[in-house]
Amino acid sequence: AIHKHNQNYRPKILYIFVDRKISHRLFYKNNGSVLNPGPGTALDIGLVDNQGDQLFDFFLIPHKATVATAQPVHYLVVYNSTSLKKDQIETSTYHLCYNYFNFAGPIKVPSSCMYAQKIANFAIDNELAGNSTNG
Repeated sequence: AIHKHNQNYRPKILYIFVDRKISHRLFYKNNGSVLNPGPGTALDIGLVDNQGDQLFDFFLIPHKATVATAQPVHYLVVYNSTSLKKDQIETSTYHLCYNYFNFAGPIKVPSSCMYAQKIANFAIDNELAGNSTNG
């Protein structure tokens, strides 16, 4: 669709699947104590399936868990035509969890995901999803 609009337009695209409904929990040991990882902890080796430069995944804990255990969010980068490296994507994803307008602290997923969910819910609630018979 982009090439039909303008043949010379080559946008940089970063496509990431975000899965926040996982059962994994992350911990770290410190002097014999088992603790929750701090905010900004990214796990991109060991438990992950893909460790390439273009196709990779990582777990991120963007907030401080004060009650119970920290539940990470799983990110799977499936397409990357940008010049961003793995650590830059992880860092920017973490920072996007602090840019949600309706909440003062960090949220579990990047703000762009929350805004997309709000738009989808609005469309469903107002019967704007394309299957309306009001034509």
